[in-house]
Amino acid sequence: MIVHIITLTVLLIKSSKCSEIIDAQSQDTIYVSEYCPRQKYCRDGTHVMCMYYDHDHEFGPRCGNPVRAEVTPKMVEAILQNVNNIRGKLSSGVERGKDDVVLPRAYGMMKIEWDRELATLAQVLANQCLGGREDICRSTDKFPNPSQSIAIVHFKYPNWEYIRLNNTEKGLNEEKLTFAMDRFLKSAHVLKRTVTKDIIMECPAFNDLPDLNSKYYLNLIRGGATHIGCGVSAYSKYKIDGQTESVQNSVQVVCNISDGPQPGEPLYNTEPPLPGLGFTKRCGCPQGSKETRNCLCERTSDDWTSM
Repeated sequence: MIVHIITLTVLLIKSSKCSEIIDAQSQDTIYVSEYCPRQKYCRDGTHVMCMYYDHDHEFGPRCGNPVRAEVTPKMVEAILQNVNNIRGKLSSGVERGKDDVVLPRAYGMMKIEWDRELATLAQVLANQCLGGREDICRSTDKFPNPSQSIAIVHFKYPNWEYIRLNNTEKGLNEEKLTFAMDRFLKSAHVLKRTVTKDIIMECPAFNDLPDLNSKYYLNLIRGGATHIGCGVSAYSKYKIDGQTESVQNSVQVVCNISDGPQPGEPLYNTEPPLPGLGFTKRCGCPQGSKETRNCLCERTSDDWTSM
């Protein structure tokens, strides 16, 4: 049974000199030739569009019984709300990390917006069903250094029932995709308990983190990040548990965040704004933005300067 969910990132192909991907809602066009064989921030041939996009095959060869499942406008709203709630705890100065110690307050932290190009690239990778394997490069002209977070949420085979919830509804639907996305973001937020002030002030390389999974939280709270785009896929896979083999259904979530943490740099700005430089006094928001209730900076025009 094929489930078709209206999405922001459905891929449509037109016959032309170059393959092109059209966002079904905005009708903005992305040309594959913009990434392949070369994208200015990637090594030749390493961009996700070069390595995985195939206009003749929507899903990769590792996708067992794939179900077409994509991000809906309602899901976008939920993603943005969850991510900005996480960031807002830092900009409000109330977030607690390891040992329940208050983490440094963030100033000038932007409210995250949706980016269709990042979402399209995330969907291309999600449709390969590669588990937790990240792509090599997902840069765009606008965002040279996006980070990537991947999660997999399992359901019962073959009818897509929840595993631990008292809900026997069969079939994959928007509610279950939203559940998977929500589970991913909540799990990432819980990882704040592994984060210290030292990590905030000078982010280590991910491989040097005390808990590698911390990166999923750190990606979401990067101060320089302004946009996010996510994709989802749904498929069946074999599960091997000791001597027992079984089949389970899986929803894979891939999110690209516009700017990733850099080793040796602060994750976000922790210095209150100096007077006379145009930043708001309470939240440190730059010109061209306004303060939200939880002290994030919401862009009001394209004329803004980050701290």
